[in-house]
Amino acid sequence: MTVANVDVVDFVAEAPDGRFVLAMTEDRPWEDNVERLLQLQDKIRNYMIFCETGQLVSKYPAAANRKILFEIYSVDEPTRDVAKLLKSWSHELATRGIALTQKLIPPK
Repeated sequence: MTVANVDVVDFVAEAPDGRFVLAMTEDRPWEDNVERLLQLQDKIRNYMIFCETGQLVSKYPAAANRKILFEIYSVDEPTRDVAKLLKSWSHELATRGIALTQKLIPPK
């Protein structure tokens, strides 16, 4: 799946440290066009809504009262505009107790 599927939570798992991880993948190279930036923004926003409206706990009861981490996996490093957007979202999510990280998909 890609970030383009903005209404889908790609993956949920419990991390060894007890946090609940909601992962999303971007298997296309990052681009700074408006459409792609809006897709990323919408995907992050929908993950946030999924958590804040109780959908996460409803679907995964063990997530109750756990710390949340959004992980974005991508095939390459974020462009300048993508990095700026991720930094902005990281600050916003931190105010809600949610962490955000970006990692590269390991090569095959």
